[in-house]
Amino acid sequence: MRSVFLALSLSAVGHISTALAQETDPKFEAIPGEYIVEFDEAASKGCSGSQCAQVVDELFTALSSLGVEVWSLRNFTSELFSGVSIRLSDDADAGKLQEISVVGKVWPVEDAPRPEGQVRQGPRDAASRLKARDGGFEIPPDGPHLQTGVQKLHDAGILGEGVIVAVIDTGVDYMHPGLGGGIGPGFKVIGGYDFVGDEPTHQAPDDDPMDHDNGHGTHCAGIIAAEDEFFTGVAPKASILAYKTSSEKYLGRTDAILEAHIAAYEAGADVISVSLVAGPAWAYTPWALLAERIASRGIFVIIAAGNGGQMGSYMHVISVGSTDNDFLPGRIATVRNGNDTGSSLPYISYTGLPWGDTWGPASSGLQLYAAAADETFGDGCELLPEDGWNNSLHHRVILVRRPKNCHLSSVGASAVARGSRFLIIINDERPVFQPFTWPAETENALITKEEGDSLEERLLRNETIFISFPESPIHNFNGGFNQSKTSWLTNWGLSYENTIKPNVLAPGGLIFSTYPRALSSYAIHTGTSMSTPYLAGVAALYLSAHGGRAALGVNGTLAAIRRLSSAGTPLAWNPSVLSLEGVPEAIFTDKQVDLSVLAPVAQQGAGQINADTFVRSKIELSPNRLELNHTGANALRTRFNIDITNHGSEPVTFKASHLPALSSYAFDSGPTGGITYPLPEVMDDKRAQVILASESITVCPDATAVLRLRILPPTGFKEPERLPSFGGYIALEGSNGEKLYVPYAGIAIDGKTIDPFGPRDLTWLRSSTSQPITEETTVNLAQGDGIYTVSETRWGSAVWRTDVIEADYPVPRLQWPGVPGRNGLIGTVDEQQWVGRDIYGMTTRTNLPSQFLNGTVIPSGRYRYVTRALRPFWSEGERGAWEVRASPVINVVRGE
Repeated sequence: MRSVFLALSLSAVGHISTALAQETDPKFEAIPGEYIVEFDEAASKGCSGSQCAQVVDELFTALSSLGVEVWSLRNFTSELFSGVSIRLSDDADAGKLQEISVVGKVWPVEDAPRPEGQVRQGPRDAASRLKARDGGFEIPPDGPHLQTGVQKLHDAGILGEGVIVAVIDTGVDYMHPGLGGGIGPGFKVIGGYDFVGDEPTHQAPDDDPMDHDNGHGTHCAGIIAAEDEFFTGVAPKASILAYKTSSEKYLGRTDAILEAHIAAYEAGADVISVSLVAGPAWAYTPWALLAERIASRGIFVIIAAGNGGQMGSYMHVISVGSTDNDFLPGRIATVRNGNDTGSSLPYISYTGLPWGDTWGPASSGLQLYAAAADETFGDGCELLPEDGWNNSLHHRVILVRRPKNCHLSSVGASAVARGSRFLIIINDERPVFQPFTWPAETENALITKEEGDSLEERLLRNETIFISFPESPIHNFNGGFNQSKTSWLTNWGLSYENTIKPNVLAPGGLIFSTYPRALSSYAIHTGTSMSTPYLAGVAALYLSAHGGRAALGVNGTLAAIRRLSSAGTPLAWNPSVLSLEGVPEAIFTDKQVDLSVLAPVAQQGAGQINADTFVRSKIELSPNRLELNHTGANALRTRFNIDITNHGSEPVTFKASHLPALSSYAFDSGPTGGITYPLPEVMDDKRAQVILASESITVCPDATAVLRLRILPPTGFKEPERLPSFGGYIALEGSNGEKLYVPYAGIAIDGKTIDPFGPRDLTWLRSSTSQPITEETTVNLAQGDGIYTVSETRWGSAVWRTDVIEADYPVPRLQWPGVPGRNGLIGTVDEQQWVGRDIYGMTTRTNLPSQFLNGTVIPSGRYRYVTRALRPFWSEGERGAWEVRASPVINVVRGE
């Protein structure tokens, strides 16, 4: 019998969240009755064409002989992944898959959502208006390409030529002028496929990957390779393969995502960009396994870290987090009174596009009105009663100060109640932001405090001022606030195996790029969905500069993939938090934290990508990151060697030093035990001590020198049960001007002591009453009654199994895996693998079936139900490896 991995097994469809939480990433949801089957190693060998069809026939014949009704959904015939996705008529039959010889691993098919960032798009005529105005729309060099070093590579003529980047997303509007205006050989988008189709009632794959109605994929493709008179992508000469796995109508299915990865691999993609949530933080889901297999063959696979707290854990697959964009696309308004010709007023709008004729007379001029002169308006936070609504400010632009006591949407509603729809917001000491527009009929613009104070003073002197919003060139409206910093919404590590994730950061906050022509042609998105294609573009620049993937070979490309983990610049801690509406009304600052200290490695990995160093440095570091306890050893690893190899023609002397980063708690201190949202608690008084064998080291050309060091983790954490993590960087400042950083991280406790259960543990309940089960409770399975559990997990568990055992058998004497009918084991009703944690302190309901996994019914009897969860870093056969939860004695009855 082959090993079968039922990732969420029979009860997957019974898992229901019993608590709500504010989160920015939707969860994977199992699709009832649908499963991905990977064939075992013997059946997979040479599985292609008719031979693979024979294996599929064998699977279906075996299922039929077991009385299982099954339909085929998708076939996987790649050398990397051979199998099928299927639909069963009854989820209870899934356990019978274990009895079939050709079956290797089994997982449920799941809906795989995109990370939910923020999108700001302009009106549908935005492109025509952009083209009609005078002046350029090209993003200046102080945009995101400057903060990452991409501009230096562009200036050197490194543009991604000859590299193919696959974008697995919502398709691409390949007719967009910035994306080449066509599809096929000779165009920027050279091909692709639609794995979901555009039918309104069912999925119907076809060969046209057009992004009609979503925009996410078009935005990502533009970040990678857009090239027009408006702006330039990271790798403008790269080619794009567009694979559509989701749309406005359909979420991405994991079996479609597998097909897209296989298609990209077989089409010769050099880089695969996937702006989808990576799922549970284990490296053993079907998507994770396939992505790792592709990456191990020397292909860059870059996946979004997400925006809500979970992380993907892969060896060669790159997980990318987000930094805020230094560049905020501003515009120029014209301010005038009756006696002058007008003066310029820089502003920033929600969409980054100019106010224009779409908004009535805004382009020709509206009178400015000071809210400070109106006691009834004030700060705009107090709404008028409906019977007090009026048109007193019709066609006026209201000048109002940035609110501190309410959401900006309340101020917008106050404007609408007085007949206005235009707000000019005066900023204060807080960072610049793009003002959220709500209600929908309002339009907002932000101006600096200095400009706003001056205008308000003039208005209070009864000066009449008109303001207009003509087409204008873009300028950078960051006001000195938006220097490189981590995005608050980016996901945190470490992984369940204590690997450093995310690997690296790239710009993802407030990114301007292409959008479908049917929507607005251009838009601003925020999220790790934008960081992912940005880093994919950087990977394309690397391959282009080094002669392509063929010239590098598999080993050379794998070295480049590893290099990304030390190709960043560490960033300082950013305690600013934007609300999901885009309003930074909440600024979380711990006054005990020195804001000059580096952000936790668990948040930023290597830091913000330094593309110039990544692509052109002659220095190779090994290892590229130091993970102190991911192996699961009881004691932290503390001694490390870093090999520094100089591939250049001149000797380089490096000054070595230690840069500590903030430590952080993974869990909340509250009763739920989830993560602290939106930012974990950080500490700057708990730092590791690093002892360097040498603070100066010289590396000759074509030679390797070794830097030896010891890392002593911090101690004295007051709440070790909250899982404190620590980290920092080994900084190497070279005589050639290069600055390199090797991140290190670990957890400050023995990982083997982690209990996967959260504070609310696991409770056994009866379906008919929803009440906890007590000793000698009778449950009649034949009358629709049943048993379910409600559990909280604060850490992932590689194996989670529920068995039925003899009521009087001693639970501590249970064996693993056990044989039904022996040593107290009656049978197994639920088995899950690679279970994730409930990051927001939610609980999970698991409905336990009335039959065993092999399909036989649970007979009447006196039993206990026992759930066993494998503890982190333990092997299944080790003594003490399991957290065990046993039910009270239950009398199971099957009679009427």
